[in-house]
Amino acid sequence: PRAPICSVSDLPVDIQAREYREHIQLEEIRGYNADIVCLQEVTGSVLELWRPILAGAQLQGVRSTESGELAVFWRESRFQVVAETTWLIRDLLGDAENVDICAALFSAPDLKAYFE
Repeated sequence: PRAPICSVSDLPVDIQAREYREHIQLEEIRGYNADIVCLQEVTGSVLELWRPILAGAQLQGVRSTESGELAVFWRESRFQVVAETTWLIRDLLGDAENVDICAALFSAPDLKAYFE
């Protein structure tokens, strides 16, 4: 596999070239050969473009219906879908089993405000 791209200077073209960035991101994801890949800020157009390519690498995926920009891909030979749901952290903070997380957030007001 190729060496990971670690900085903007590693790119051979202008970072503003969206199509090129999407191509590089896709190659980076495939190069990890991961069984599970979790992504943020995945638009519908990118997902639809990538889905058949990643399927060729035995990765199936879904995008969150709640947030719309979270996606999870998994290797078909290792995992299968049993159920599908989305949890947003801000919705889980009131649960009793998350008291420790809430205490940490209260000690960092900037984080607490982010999840409210």
